[in-house]
Amino acid sequence: MAQQNDSVKPSKIKIIHADEGTPHPSIANTHLLSGNVIFEHDSTQMFCDSAYFYLDSNAFEAFSNVKVIKGDSIKLTGDTLYYHGLDRTADLNGNIVYTDRKMHMETQSLHYDFNTKIGTYNTLATITSLEDKNTLTSKKGQYNGVSQNMHFKDSVRLRNDKYTMESDTLIYGMSSKIATFFGPTNIISKENTIYCESGIYNTETEVSSLWNNANIITKEQTLGGDSIYYDREIGIGEIFGNVLMNDTANKVTLTGNYGFHDELKDTTAIIGDAQMVQINEKDTLFLSAVYLTIKTDSLNENKKIKAYRDVKIFKSDFQGVCDSLAYNDIDSMMKFYTEPVLWSGKNQITGKYIEAKTGNEKIDYLNVLKDAYIISQIDSVMYDQIKGRDINAYFKDGEINNVDVWGNGQTLYYIQNEDSLYLEANQAKCATIKIKFSEETIESIKFIDTPNAIYKSIPSLSESEKYFDGFTWRIAIKPNKSMFNTAYSQSSKFTEPD
Repeated sequence: MAQQNDSVKPSKIKIIHADEGTPHPSIANTHLLSGNVIFEHDSTQMFCDSAYFYLDSNAFEAFSNVKVIKGDSIKLTGDTLYYHGLDRTADLNGNIVYTDRKMHMETQSLHYDFNTKIGTYNTLATITSLEDKNTLTSKKGQYNGVSQNMHFKDSVRLRNDKYTMESDTLIYGMSSKIATFFGPTNIISKENTIYCESGIYNTETEVSSLWNNANIITKEQTLGGDSIYYDREIGIGEIFGNVLMNDTANKVTLTGNYGFHDELKDTTAIIGDAQMVQINEKDTLFLSAVYLTIKTDSLNENKKIKAYRDVKIFKSDFQGVCDSLAYNDIDSMMKFYTEPVLWSGKNQITGKYIEAKTGNEKIDYLNVLKDAYIISQIDSVMYDQIKGRDINAYFKDGEINNVDVWGNGQTLYYIQNEDSLYLEANQAKCATIKIKFSEETIESIKFIDTPNAIYKSIPSLSESEKYFDGFTWRIAIKPNKSMFNTAYSQSSKFTEPD
């Protein structure tokens, strides 16, 4: 006997059994059936307590203890059923339970098409995956038994023992275990909350791709961007476009074009127009670069910051530019590499390499190594200058207080008379020099070895005598706060110190 082909025109509905059957008193060609009623149609069996069987339309209405069985793959139960044999569709109402090999569903109304194997509901439904125990609820939805995809709409919620997903519209693949969502969506777990307005989430591997206002929010951090790739199991997140990372615990905001975050290693990297703002108790640190990384040691909470290419830094007590920078919480030492330039008040400081020791959110001292040079502008043509092989500069209350010059020391400073007029300049050369500052200007100079020093009237100074070799006044590239507007505007939730 040939197997029934679903594409063949459906046959007549058969009455397999009924305890009683009588013609309907007012509807022609209609039977009233009761007691253990059984229908069969195209290998589908349907059971109920009573039914109206419409012979002309090849359809019936079933009441009480309704059950529909399709082979060993589909089982449907409910309070009432209207079955139309011509198009092989079923409409069930009341306490519906649908079960197949993949899932279990409960709802109050369901339209099922045996041709397409698609079930549609418009009442609150609860669906449980029999394989992974994911439970989904929504007010509207559709299940495709062929593709095994489910379309959910309105108040959608997916739950398991690890997280809860809430969305407006969601497509879930029973076989692929992939959820695709549209509209405002939250994925809530003990570790974090994921928010976006469209995306894909693999419920088996816990890998997600998020778009449109994408955010990952923890108790201490917020990661956001145009799109996010996130692997929950290994704690890796990649953020693409308009990156925003807010660390509420440390009051740090990061922005850029691309971001990478490793939760397990507590490492963050920002690439492309990277900016950082850290609001401390007494001051705010601004930092920008092409590439920026932050790593925190979870054992001692030690933080390491590294910045590369076109680095700019701004604090109230100093500003700087360089090619690359490194900072470590352990020694509070900030290291500037490749043509660094720092400014502290009126002083410009340059060298091949500079390291700054900070304490209590203020700079304590600078080590300027190789071709060390300090320039302080008096007016458009006069500059106090200190130069040497290496320089140690010590600070007090954020201002230079003492400077030690080691090797090939040179100084040029302009002297004010009692009327505060500049008439003379002192030029000196000495291997080792100690200089005392007051209000950011040279107050006194002590030469450790025999100096070669002369005083000259300012008009008698030649142009070459006014500037040491390598003199460049670079105030035009000095960073200011407005350069960091992108990150600063995103840190508004934190309170900046006065």
